[in-house]
Amino acid sequence: MNTFTQDYEWRYSLQRGDNIDCMDNEKDWYKSIVLKFRMQTNRDNEKVQEIFVGYRHFHPEGSKTDDDGNKFFGWSDRYDNWISSGDIRVQKYHSIH
Repeated sequence: MNTFTQDYEWRYSLQRGDNIDCMDNEKDWYKSIVLKFRMQTNRDNEKVQEIFVGYRHFHPEGSKTDDDGNKFFGWSDRYDNWISSGDIRVQKYHSIH
C-alpha cells in the first residue's frame, strides 16, 4: 500500500529526460517528458520545485519531428509549461495510459 509520503517522494527524484504522465491545461493526459527544473516561491513563501513538462513521447515511429530531428508523438515545444512537481497532474509513467 502506498502512503502519501511514498507517492510524494518519487516526484523529487525525477531527472531531466524522465517520462511521466501529465495532464495539460485542457485536462487531457499525455505521455510526457521532464525537460528542466526550477525552484519557485509559493503564496505561503515556501520553496516549491517545478518541472518544465513537454507533452510528448519520443519514439522512432513518431508522427512529428523536433528541431533536432527526433521523432515524437504529442505536442510541440510551443505547449511546454512549468508545473509543480507535487501537482496531482504529474503521475508516474504509464499509470494513466
